[in-house]
Amino acid sequence: NLNYRDQIYFALGDIALEEQARAEAIDYFEKSLATNKDNQKQKAKTFLKLADLYFDERQYVAAQLYYDSTLTTI
Repeated sequence: NLNYRDQIYFALGDIALEEQARAEAIDYFEKSLATNKDNQKQKAKTFLKLADLYFDERQYVAAQLYYDSTLTTI
């Protein structure tokens, strides 16, 4: 399952969000990015999810960085 580790971490992040564990979700999404090798679509989804989370927390600088990364990846 090493090739799908990024997708597994992304799914775990979604589950953590459903359980209202934002910090844990952010950690899983960052792990998803760290383990992503060649899946550009998954990488863009993860960047966008992190950007939205940081935007919701009013951390606009961090959100902007992830929005820029989303655009670059697309």
